Amino acid sequence: HLNRRSCFECPDKGIGHLMRTLEARKQNVVPGSYTQRLFNDPALLASKIIEEAHELVEAKTHEEVANEAADVLYFALVACVKAGVSFSDVEKVLDQRSLRVSRRPGNAKPAYTVPTPSSTPATTTTTATASSSSSSTTSTSTSTSNTPTPAPVAPVIVSPRRTLEPAAGHAPIRLGLPKGHMEKNIFKLLADSGIDLKVSARGYRPTISIPGFEVKLLKPQNIVEMLNLGSRDLGFTGSDLIAELGATDVTMLLDTHHDPIKVVAAAPDHLFDKDDVFVGLEKLHGSRKLVVASEYTHLTKAWMQKRGYTQDNAHYVHSRGATEVFPPEDADIIVDNSATGSTLSANRLKIIDEIFVSSTCLYAHSHLMEEGDPVRKQAIEKFVTL
Repeated sequence: HLNRRSCFECPDKGIGHLMRTLEARKQNVVPGSYTQRLFNDPALLASKIIEEAHELVEAKTHEEVANEAADVLYFALVACVKAGVSFSDVEKVLDQRSLRVSRRPGNAKPAYTVPTPSSTPATTTTTATASSSSSSTTSTSTSTSNTPTPAPVAPVIVSPRRTLEPAAGHAPIRLGLPKGHMEKNIFKLLADSGIDLKVSARGYRPTISIPGFEVKLLKPQNIVEMLNLGSRDLGFTGSDLIAELGATDVTMLLDTHHDPIKVVAAAPDHLFDKDDVFVGLEKLHGSRKLVVASEYTHLTKAWMQKRGYTQDNAHYVHSRGATEVFPPEDADIIVDNSATGSTLSANRLKIIDEIFVSSTCLYAHSHLMEEGDPVRKQAIEKFVTL
């Protein structure tokens, strides 16, 4: 009755939350989703389950065991959801097994057996040689001590321990976080993932709880440029800015779905006919060129070309903020981003076209993900799974 799954104050977290997220990923394709990649690549999923199981075996501290167990659960549950198995299905099997009176020995299969060290009793071998021409006797003694000799271990796949921290000798991972309207949701996303950030009042270099990561606060546009140049390895920014700035050396790792916007072309309502079709060019009757204003130079000019607006009949004006106030005196059309459409309505603007749909995404410098240091790449992949 409170429009949520329970009338009690139950936080949406843990295995139940993870299962719902995985099931949602299976139903709705999310470009760049790592979970989606696992669904589509059985070999990768199998490899990750084996890798994480071995890392759990190798874990020593309380924190390591908790982290690696969480990884095993994540990949195991991806396999369940991929096969259409719910967590309640798994619980039913556990309940059934708890009722058994007789049980199997529970020994490991031969291929996975890791023998325990065994000891060999001490042995002594003495060889004596007498010479007829000498009364001397030569003795040679060989003995083995009581030190246990490890038995050979069955071949298993062993991977190096993976943590978020790059190994010694590897450069830190340079993360760019956005200032401005994206900042609040990204900081909350990181906090919900167990990552702590501490920012001083006027500081641009927050401290982060992940060793081996170096953080800087930047404008979203600058994050795009720095990622493209490679001076930032990893960063959150809007996909509209990636498209607008023509960044070619970036790889999208994750769509957070935060701060969704639409880049739209809009015009004053008097430039539409009774069927809501934009007729601005016709209403000018060739008296002057159509004026299009925007901060999105690349996206706008591509849209103008698609619409048939050329240098002969239209003119582009680059705005530097508050684009919605240009019409009707200073522009006939604007291209701007809109989250709810309320700003457009307040300025009596109607949408002509929807040009681009955007949200905040996590990107990496492409070279790092394709040919870079495998240890740093592995730490980034772990960051994505968090």
